[in-house]
Amino acid sequence: MKEAGFQIEAKGEENPFYFIQYSDQSPKIKCWSKVFDDPANPSQAFAAVMTCSQADEACPIVPGAEARFSLPYEDPKVADNTPEEAERYLERSEQIATEMFYVFSKIKA
Repeated sequence: MKEAGFQIEAKGEENPFYFIQYSDQSPKIKCWSKVFDDPANPSQAFAAVMTCSQADEACPIVPGAEARFSLPYEDPKVADNTPEEAERYLERSEQIATEMFYVFSKIKA
């Protein structure tokens, strides 16, 4: 994400969270790994984007979601500590950005 121009500030050590900005003028967005029923998540009027390869089977319904999108990704960590590591992460980042752009264009419409 940094290579794409995002500003990222990490906080915490156990299950860290991140403040992410796409420009100096944009608000910071707090992001962290959580399960779908975490109290910090909205309980209604939101779109759920499922990225885990097991999500369709494990989470077929997300309570309160107005829309649910399944976009499973191959985890690039399979290339960790190999010569292909940087390329795999960049490839996955570009794939996610392209698909999220498409999803958000559909939500906007």
